[in-house]
Amino acid sequence: MFQKIGLVINKDKCEGTDPSSGNITGVIEFLGQNIGINSEPIAVQIQKQLQTRIKTLQKYDIPKFYQYLIFKQCIIPSANYGPFLEASITETQLADAKDKYDYIDIMLAEAMEEILESDLPTKDLLDVMLLSKDDGGLDLITPGAYFDLMIQNRDMAFQDPTKVNKETRDFFSKQTRIHQFQIIPHQREVRSKTGTLPGQLLLNHKQRVPIFS
Repeated sequence: MFQKIGLVINKDKCEGTDPSSGNITGVIEFLGQNIGINSEPIAVQIQKQLQTRIKTLQKYDIPKFYQYLIFKQCIIPSANYGPFLEASITETQLADAKDKYDYIDIMLAEAMEEILESDLPTKDLLDVMLLSKDDGGLDLITPGAYFDLMIQNRDMAFQDPTKVNKETRDFFSKQTRIHQFQIIPHQREVRSKTGTLPGQLLLNHKQRVPIFS
């Protein structure tokens, strides 16, 4: 593949992280950064990174609207990809992995509580985050709620990469991702419980202006 585009790999200069190749530490240096094999599950890595990113967001006094945009466009995507890449999860490990990603969902919901200054219980706010905009929600994707679907797509990648690419595009399509897969059967119930606080109408209580368009 490399030769087709004019690249040549000098194998004598290549260094692997595998101890069997003679690298005792399992770490290599590339552009000043240490790169090595991380034996921690992806979910655990994401939890640690997410905690740091949330603290960074909360550290700065910026308007709620911009906090939400950063949360939606940067923090959520940095946390919701995990199940796609969990190649090492076996059938017997699925339940434990699901628990870890459910905890990530809770971390995201608690961060959203801080942004919205919301009085909703964490579980109810998480439901609002997952609801489609048509149902008064925020239309977000979290790894715990979509765990089963992501694992299905991951498994299809080993069978038919062309199919999984299409499934993944459909999955991330705003028009289909909630209603097509119906992951929350109690959407109407959640909307009725939240009353005057559906996701699109949540207010910044200090500025008294809508923070979502």
